Amino acid sequence: MTAKPHCRDDRRRGFFITGILMKPLEYGIYEALLDEYLRDALARHPELRTVFGKIDPEEQPARYAAFVAKVLEQALREESDPEKRLALCNHLLGQVASEPGRGHLEKHRLIQNQKPLLLEITPPHYGTSHIPRPHTSLSESSLFTRSDNGPQLVHELLEEMRSADGSALGSGFQDAKLIPIKHSLIYAGI
Repeated sequence: MTAKPHCRDDRRRGFFITGILMKPLEYGIYEALLDEYLRDALARHPELRTVFGKIDPEEQPARYAAFVAKVLEQALREESDPEKRLALCNHLLGQVASEPGRGHLEKHRLIQNQKPLLLEITPPHYGTSHIPRPHTSLSESSLFTRSDNGPQLVHELLEEMRSADGSALGSGFQDAKLIPIKHSLIYAGI
């Protein structure tokens, strides 16, 4: 992978990969996992003073998974054949599932299918065959970044409320109704 040098000032040194993009090293604070690219970039610039820290064992799964996901996403973007993309994912999942004590993960291999993405499960009492969907994928985070060109949160919340069933709250609020908000909104603290 080649980086496009776009130095704004003399603070930039070397290049390393953080997920998908090659970025120049700048003075500042980081939380970048030390991989071979970063190690090599730092080795080329011994004049840089670096500080490393440990990863809390509770944080390791999320940090490692996010790092691997970014690298895997780059590999999948570089592969144009959809069947090879799927095969690569299943190969990696198979490797993980073949580790001792991880056989229960075997069933997470992806299935070759014309339509492999479950979009909804419609309740039998629902009057239409399609639940209204927000304009943004439920896996997108753009709703919460205040992006100028992204969808407006209020619009997406209104769509979510239209698509949700009312359900009674438990315990002391038995007569109250609430609108279940899908997990993508729960992560935002809403």
